[in-house]
Amino acid sequence: MRLIPFGTPSKSKEYVFPAGRLKPYLLSVAAGAVLLAVLVAAFTTGAKTVATPGALASPHAPVEKRCATCHAPGATEVRCEYCHDPFGTSRFENAGHVWFGTKNPQLVAKAKDIECAQCHSDHHGLEFSMRRVDERQCASCHFRSMAKHPQIALVKAGKMLDEGIHFNHKRHMVEVQKKNLEMCLYCHEPTGDRKGFEAISFDRHCVLCHLNTPETRKTEPVAPAVLILPRAIGASWSDAIAANIQEIKRGEVVRSVVYQNVTHRDPWILYNLWNLSREVDPTGLAAKRQVLASRIDDLNFQLRQPPTGGLAPAVLKTQQDGIAAQLKQLGNDPGRLAERRRLEKALARVRVQIELGPLRGMTAPRPQDRRELLGRLADAKAALDDFDNYAAGPSPTLTEDERQARLAAAAAITAPCAKCHIFNGPLIKSVRAAMPVLDHARFNHLPHVQQLQKCQACHTGIEQSAKAEDVNLPGIANCQSCHRPGKSKADCAFCHRYHPQREPWPPI
Repeated sequence: MRLIPFGTPSKSKEYVFPAGRLKPYLLSVAAGAVLLAVLVAAFTTGAKTVATPGALASPHAPVEKRCATCHAPGATEVRCEYCHDPFGTSRFENAGHVWFGTKNPQLVAKAKDIECAQCHSDHHGLEFSMRRVDERQCASCHFRSMAKHPQIALVKAGKMLDEGIHFNHKRHMVEVQKKNLEMCLYCHEPTGDRKGFEAISFDRHCVLCHLNTPETRKTEPVAPAVLILPRAIGASWSDAIAANIQEIKRGEVVRSVVYQNVTHRDPWILYNLWNLSREVDPTGLAAKRQVLASRIDDLNFQLRQPPTGGLAPAVLKTQQDGIAAQLKQLGNDPGRLAERRRLEKALARVRVQIELGPLRGMTAPRPQDRRELLGRLADAKAALDDFDNYAAGPSPTLTEDERQARLAAAAAITAPCAKCHIFNGPLIKSVRAAMPVLDHARFNHLPHVQQLQKCQACHTGIEQSAKAEDVNLPGIANCQSCHRPGKSKADCAFCHRYHPQREPWPPI
């Protein structure tokens, strides 16, 4: 039985190929070969920009024709550090950002690694700023718009940290008006760029009213038995102070606090205060010493030299072998993962230095001026030396009467100080006046003052503030009234910084 009608063509047992079937294939191969030849020619002649997605930002122009400086194959953190001084590297890491915001070691340990180039991408043209970051990067962890910005933490808490000083804005503003001084700006002295304010200084801002007042002119009468008089100290300042010790009836002495060339910090009072603290409160004194020692450790940590900068190839090779041996010895111990991570990064940094050779051209400056850090370190060491000189010696075992006599002496010699300072036992608490209030944000006073003219426009109720711990800061709603679409900028990076200004401490 025939199923196929008559006249139907029979099936072919071979594929049917159209005429010129190889033409598209050959054209594609030819075009690819030409493009490859152009790229190879461009690469060998140095015209490598033809293979890039765009021109580099102007600071990166010196490496425009040396792609391998950054790409091998990707732009990794250690390759950025080849040109950008790795001093204080951990402040640029995501872990540094988490520590800056939370001070939570558990969250820091869980912080994921983020390469610099993930946020600071290049190839957007010569005029592009590498500091510019797409705020969608911020929104991946935080809120997505200024309209949803949470309340400022200080405003929400309603109270600032203990400033270590008694201060009453209400009283001081009245006194400033009486003396016809400039309201607010006499004490809150603008910096040269008018973006912020200079630190409050007794010698500049307070001395006009507090230099020769009855409260600050003399100490209370005190029996010298539990004190060390100036002539027994033998310091460079002792003779000048000895002339100001006045003996009064009952064998007690008083001290004129203010004398020529000294307006505030009195070395004799501090010497005796620390010495009395050693006898009365050795634990508190040890804690104060630890604060000074930690400050020195912090500065030394910031001043550490990068491990590879400016080293000869042979030294780098020795370093590479040494770090590799340490990693091999470390193994995969789960309890030492952080140490392994630091060694792996150090090894990668050394290998990049060996690969790319001595640096020529650009280099980025350190985040802080080294001379400034060295000056701060010298001051901290001098303070610790003074502390050890003043408070040296064993702590005696005191009866309760002897202890009370020393506390009474400490109160008497610090009577002029107690008008403003807060005490922790016999020790004066550290003063935090003029510390930044918005620790995690940038704020530029200049444009706000230009528009509003008056400080009280934002700092409402300041005339009634009776405590240094009062929060005289406007809430987030005040910011949102201007910082919104169509008005002032409202992107994250406009106010907030990702990287801490200083190396995180303790080392992360």
